[in-house]
Amino acid sequence: MQQYTRFFTLIVLLLGAAPAALAQYFPMPDTTRRKPLGIIKIAPLSLLDAYNTFQAGFEYVPRRGIWSVQAEAGYGDYHTGINGSNRLNFTGQERFMLENWRVRAEGRVYTEGYATRPVGFYVAGETFYRRSNWSGESSVGRECEDGVCAFFELTRYRMHKDVVGFHGKAGTQLVLWERVLFDMYTGAGIRYVWVRSRQVGADDTLGDGWRPFNVDPGRPGRYRLLSAALGFKVGYLLYRK
Repeated sequence: MQQYTRFFTLIVLLLGAAPAALAQYFPMPDTTRRKPLGIIKIAPLSLLDAYNTFQAGFEYVPRRGIWSVQAEAGYGDYHTGINGSNRLNFTGQERFMLENWRVRAEGRVYTEGYATRPVGFYVAGETFYRRSNWSGESSVGRECEDGVCAFFELTRYRMHKDVVGFHGKAGTQLVLWERVLFDMYTGAGIRYVWVRSRQVGADDTLGDGWRPFNVDPGRPGRYRLLSAALGFKVGYLLYRK
């Protein structure tokens, strides 16, 4: 666990130094003293996720202070994925993606505050929820006795995966142009996963403990996992009238 602590400490230090290091390349023009209202954002990397969504959000900025709140929502299916395919492969079994829903809520504190733009280094806490629905096919034994089945029948089933998680994050928000902002971040936390199916029996005791990586989402059960966040968003700043 110590090596992960060192890694995230290094990332936080790099993000904290990024504004000063990049200021010469991305200067912040002071063309207005109007107070910010909020930032409309999109998350391009969410389209590359295995559970892809088109995700957008809004960061609300109070009239004065050092804090803000951000909410995001997204929806996707295989049409929104960058590979254009709805086929998933878990542990050698092919399944078919139907749809994904995702929401996030975040509160953040900027270490230096802000006047006309919420920029610079920040720390944040976020919670998120995702629902994924997909279908699969499995061979089910019929007329079985003493472990021997007379025949196998190919059965189609639906799966539902619910994920709830929490992350502590650190990041920095830069100005690319006067109103266009670039938000990059990293973080770590935990997530709870529930996989359910009416057609496939569930093992409610599965995953009773910590797991460092993901588990087979095609097997019903409950899981607790370590979780990491790393990404960026692009936003457009809105000012108050």
